[in-house]
Amino acid sequence: MTFYALGMFCALTSASAFLLLATFTAMPVSTTHAIVGGVIGATVYGVGFECLSWDMHGLGGIMASWVISPLLSGLLSALLLKLTHILIVRSSEPTARALKSLPFFYGWTTFLMVLLILIKSNPTKDLPLWLSFVISLSCSISIIFAVAIFLLPRVERNLPSLQLLPGRESQPLLKSETYERLDVSETPELALNLDDYTPDQLDAIFIFRYLLVFQALLESFAHGANDTGNATGAFSAVLQTFQDGLDACDDVSSPMLVMFIAGFFVFLGVNFFGMRVVDTIGSGISHVNFHRGYCIEFGSTLAVVVATIFEMPISTTHCQVGAVVAVGLVEHGLMNVRWRMVGRIVLTWLISIPFSALLSAFLMFCLKTTV
Repeated sequence: MTFYALGMFCALTSASAFLLLATFTAMPVSTTHAIVGGVIGATVYGVGFECLSWDMHGLGGIMASWVISPLLSGLLSALLLKLTHILIVRSSEPTARALKSLPFFYGWTTFLMVLLILIKSNPTKDLPLWLSFVISLSCSISIIFAVAIFLLPRVERNLPSLQLLPGRESQPLLKSETYERLDVSETPELALNLDDYTPDQLDAIFIFRYLLVFQALLESFAHGANDTGNATGAFSAVLQTFQDGLDACDDVSSPMLVMFIAGFFVFLGVNFFGMRVVDTIGSGISHVNFHRGYCIEFGSTLAVVVATIFEMPISTTHCQVGAVVAVGLVEHGLMNVRWRMVGRIVLTWLISIPFSALLSAFLMFCLKTTV
């Protein structure tokens, strides 16, 4: 059992080292990749290749999901982008349609996330499926009415096109400055051309900023449901083995205290070092505005939710990057996606497993005399 604990320790240490190195180089990499690579290295050194499971219920399924996740999130994001372009942004009444659809966007995203919680959470996962649907639908309807009553009036009052109406000249935001807020990318060659949009269309794009914030919150929740569980799995396995013996490893679940501590350190990491990676995804690949940003968050969130329901340990990072690239391709074309940056990101993904595996095996070699 001590040798097993050492293996999990080496897996965590090697994954942490790779993630820190990638963060300081501003590369968005997968926690899942790093953890799985570390476990592979410790397993191969400790007991050999024959103990690795390569079928679709093991490493084969995990590796397949790494390819599927960016493609799925990219497809969903691009599809929503096209639909909202046709039905809202490029329609005959962009602002009116954006305002009418806002409560329903909030409602269906709420339905999706509440349903996920009820299906996956230990206290509620045994509820009948129909009851979970009823509860989710009730929460969704409540959000729709709340947004329509409390949020919509505020959104209408703060539309960029209203900033220069008579009696509002004292507003601190000039028209050009207001519309510049639609651009959440600082990449000059991918900058937003305001001449491509009418003021009505710019108002419609501006409305998506409220949805973008709400969707980002749900994306963070989905990240906690999937990637944080992968990060704590190795430690939880050691803890449960220590408490219940090796036979308990067939069904490892992370204790609440472990998940809480891991979540707290996710909070610290995002606040102290996260902006490096945020800048790479947000402005280093393609231009993003509020509308495109919402579509990106939608696609990656839905992909992670689906993967979590089917217990596929996919990467939120892969989903995000896949969605950004897909939206950039659909909106700008091949020439306005920074392929050099995309290539660097993919190369980092490819070396993540070998790097973590080799470092984990090396640590096992160095520390085996201690057990």
